[in-house]
Amino acid sequence: MNAFARLAVAASAVCLAACASLPATREDTTPRGSFTLRLIGQQKLDHLLQFGGTTVGGLSGIDYDPEADLFYLISDDRSDFAPTRFYTARLAIDAMRFGDVALQTVVTLKRPDGTVFPRHAADAEAIRYDPQSRSLWWTSEGERHDPSRLIEPFIRHASLGGDYLDEVPLDPMFHITMEARGPRDNQVFEGATLSVDRRSLWISMEDPLIQDGPLPTMREGAWSRISRYDRTASGGFGRLQQQLAYRIDPIPSAGAWTAKYAQNGISEILAIDTTRMLVLERAFALGAGWRIRLFEADWSSASDVKAIHALVDAAAFVPLTKRLVLDFGTLHMAIDNLEGLCFGPTLTNGHRTLVFVSDDNFNPGQSTQFLAFEIVPR
Repeated sequence: MNAFARLAVAASAVCLAACASLPATREDTTPRGSFTLRLIGQQKLDHLLQFGGTTVGGLSGIDYDPEADLFYLISDDRSDFAPTRFYTARLAIDAMRFGDVALQTVVTLKRPDGTVFPRHAADAEAIRYDPQSRSLWWTSEGERHDPSRLIEPFIRHASLGGDYLDEVPLDPMFHITMEARGPRDNQVFEGATLSVDRRSLWISMEDPLIQDGPLPTMREGAWSRISRYDRTASGGFGRLQQQLAYRIDPIPSAGAWTAKYAQNGISEILAIDTTRMLVLERAFALGAGWRIRLFEADWSSASDVKAIHALVDAAAFVPLTKRLVLDFGTLHMAIDNLEGLCFGPTLTNGHRTLVFVSDDNFNPGQSTQFLAFEIVPR
């Protein structure tokens, strides 16, 4: 259960009835990028759906293999309902409708020794299909709940059958300690994307390192680090090569009842060309519910901050620039805890699609929601 899950569960008794009746906000959210998004449709899975001897839920990452027309979906279940795993699925998407989500298989992810993950040993968040090796890269957030339970985050390479293949070296700044530095609990490797040329792997942090300043508030944003790892001769990804500073927005607070149960952070990233990526910011506030925004971020002029210990002096570096692509609140439909984002099938008109999935936190007050959009060039 990640930080957002705890917020949602703690607030659910109050929010389930009230959040559903909140009016949609009417902000200026005209896309400012080189494209617009047209909603094709949505699908939802049944709560606590049983499939392949597992309970489906906690879907935190999604990616697509166009050659096989197959989607990969990773669950952040910490082996409470079943061992750490991913699902494959086929999604019926065309220009007119989003027809169905058909789960195909469930695959258990293994540790280096070939065993399954015990409870609370992994918190899977992002998954990316690597067409170069026909394999998967996935991330796990760490845990620093108390001194007796310090669990390192990781970025791992797995076969399509779930076997451990390799691991990306962990930079010292990402090691979990009980000192006043390093990652916060459950706010580490939340997003991942392969570069468009597949030579690099980018990994985003959900929220700031402790030394990079406080979490976002309703008045102030916060700094997240997005890191680049380059492909090695062996086909894996080596040590940290570049790191960029991304400014997370303040918590969208329209309709919020309190700042106590409120948070914002990066839930996913997706490279769209050689200098730009999509960044999904996911916020929750008691009374306002989920507020999801999609941004286009450009790193063409950004500084490399990997050698900067603390991002406290904004004059010392140049962050990614960002512009709003879509505020999901303007869709005037119930939006859940969107955490996964990927390109989907190309439509007959040549336009690409974007597909999102939500993490229901196995919470009866939430849903596993899929959204499909057409990317319309401007």
